[in-house]
Amino acid sequence: MTNHQVTQSLNQIGGPISPAPLTALTSDPVAIVYGDADAYSNGGHYSAGTCQPVVLAAAYGQGRVLALGHEGYLSTDDYDDNGVVNLHDYGNPQFGLDVIHWLAKRSLNSPYR
Repeated sequence: MTNHQVTQSLNQIGGPISPAPLTALTSDPVAIVYGDADAYSNGGHYSAGTCQPVVLAAAYGQGRVLALGHEGYLSTDDYDDNGVVNLHDYGNPQFGLDVIHWLAKRSLNSPYR
């Protein structure tokens, strides 16, 4: 994770082992969460250990946009089979709240405000 308002209170979030990596087509989006060493692509698009970006944040006009590489971070599925649904796993509840709070703030065209 990078230092961003959405992630500053988090140590770890949990999700699927194969989150979709995100590619920014411009310099505006900032990668704020990366897959860890065991995240990989089921389709072979990236291998374990490459730590691809899986959450991007950007300012857009007077608003903000956040892209998740998988809904699993905030879902009621149990992707890691630990008996706790992802929505309540690790720092995911705080992540969901931080996402909502950050998106609700008025942007001054900076993803770090």
